[in-house]
Parts: sequence; C-alpha cells; structure tokens
Amino acid sequence: MRGAPGVLVVLLAVAAQAQNVARPCQYDSNCVENAYCVLNTYCRCKEGFVINGSHRNNTLACLKEAAAMGDPCDHDIQCSRPFGAHARCLPGAVCGCREGAHFREDLCYPSVRIGGQCTVRNDCRVGASTMDAACVRGACLCQPGFHGGSGGRDCLPDILLGHRCQASSDCSAPNATCSAEVCRCPVSHVPNSRNTRCLPYAFRLGTPCEEDIQCSEMLENSVCDGARTCSCPQLYHAVSEDSWCWFSVRLGGACSNWRECVVAANRTGVATCGSAGVCECGSGLRPSDDHSDCISSGMSFVRRPTSLTWLAIIIYTLLAPT
Repeated sequence: MRGAPGVLVVLLAVAAQAQNVARPCQYDSNCVENAYCVLNTYCRCKEGFVINGSHRNNTLACLKEAAAMGDPCDHDIQCSRPFGAHARCLPGAVCGCREGAHFREDLCYPSVRIGGQCTVRNDCRVGASTMDAACVRGACLCQPGFHGGSGGRDCLPDILLGHRCQASSDCSAPNATCSAEVCRCPVSHVPNSRNTRCLPYAFRLGTPCEEDIQCSEMLENSVCDGARTCSCPQLYHAVSEDSWCWFSVRLGGACSNWRECVVAANRTGVATCGSAGVCECGSGLRPSDDHSDCISSGMSFVRRPTSLTWLAIIIYTLLAPT
C-alpha cells in the first residue's frame, strides 16, 4: 500500500529546525537529495521517498520509503508512511509492526482481543489470523457458532452444555466447565432451555428468575411467573417461602402428606392428613357447614332474634289471655 509523495514546502517562515534548507527553489539543485523543485517554488520528495524533519542533526531530508516489511530503515516514518501508524523502524533498523500490533493486508493494525474495542475487522487478532472474528458495533466478536477462548486470543467452535468437550475453554456457556468430558454448569446452576447459559437455582419462592427450571429444580412444582419470580402455580400452595409447592387438597380430599391439606384462603396447619388418607380438621376443630374451613369444636351459632320476631313476641304478650 502506498501513500501520496511527501511534500516539502520551502518558505522563509518555516520553523527554525528547517531553516538551514528552507529556501525558495528555482532548480532541482536548490533542494535536498532525492527532492526536486516544483514550479520554481517549492521542493517535493521524489516518488518513493518521504520527508523527515529530524534526520541527521535535525535537518530536513527525503528518505526512501520501505517497499515491504523487513526493509531497511533509519526512521519510523519510512515504515509508517506505507504501512500505517502502527508500523515503526525496529531496533534492528528494519521495518515492522509496533509491539501489540500485527500485519494484515499491507498494513499494521492494533492487535485487539475478543471483547476489546476495535475500528475495523483487521484490528481483531485471533490466533494467527483475523478470519474468525469481526468488528461489530466497535467490539471484536467471534463469528456465529464460535466463542472467545484463551483469554480472548482465539475463537473456538461452540460446544453446548451437555455435549462432549476436551477442555473447559471448549464450552461456550459462561462459567461452564468440562467435567468428565462433558460441558456442565457449576454447582447451584442449571442449563437454560437452549443449553447456552447456566442459570442460578432459586432456593426461595419470590426469587427473580428467567425460566421455570431455575425454580422447580430446588422448589418442586414451582414456576417462573409473569413477574419473573418463582411462585406456586394455580391449584398449588406453599407452606413456607423456602419449601416447594404442594398440590392443594380440600377437606375430604385424598392426601398423602399434611402439607397438602388446606382450608379457606389456602391456610395450612389447620387441617391434617388423617389415617384414612383424607384431609380432615385437626384436633379440637370441626368442619364448617360448607366444609371450606375448620372451626373450633366448641363454637355454636345461635340465631339472633330479628325485629319481626320481637314484634311477634310483643303482640302475643298483649293479646294472650291472662
């Protein structure tokens, strides 16, 4: 890749460092070596040469541009002009890329790992090439079907949770490890429905969630509801926030555990699973008339006289024979 020739404008008003050669020109002989006079006015470096203002005791000179990486050089500009700002003249007096840069398609680019900030695709350095990465919205990303590995230095084929692997870096799910040659989630985590991510278990109802499996793994029968929290579904109830969800059984219904038995408003601890395997009121309690609740055995309901009843009593008293 080649840039336009360097231009040396020779005017009396140039900086002091260039004054020893800063003169108007009429002939090529008025210019420095490898430059020529343009329109009897200013000097320009010949094609393939570039101006350098700090060569040889701070005097202007036209230096030969490098034609290929590894060409000899005296100054960085001989390399950076043809190969970009990330090229330089290395200590061995040959052109190469600066530390932290790489050569690709005739230019030196900054070497950016997966996840780092980039400007163009060639910034993204993956292993020995840039073919498996792309610069997407200013960040280096692996191509679809690949994920970053080796600290962002490589793009590895995606291996989903539950699939065979050789090393933890093979597993595409964050925080997954290769255990017994299978990609697995860490302790207290569960794979999502697509086997692409590890989601944390919920140990209490009300915990934020994304999928049902987070809730039901530790809290049996619970679901991730519309509010994205773990809760009991319809027809189920919880005895406490850290328990699973029990199927709700009313008085007289078949049961196998006292926690299944509920009364009005899904209250627990009032009814129990009796010896006959049905929900019944606990000790000292009896079913209400509609069998929806358990009430105290000693409770009695006395119908209070209405106003019509009192009126009948008064009339009967007045009219009764004495």
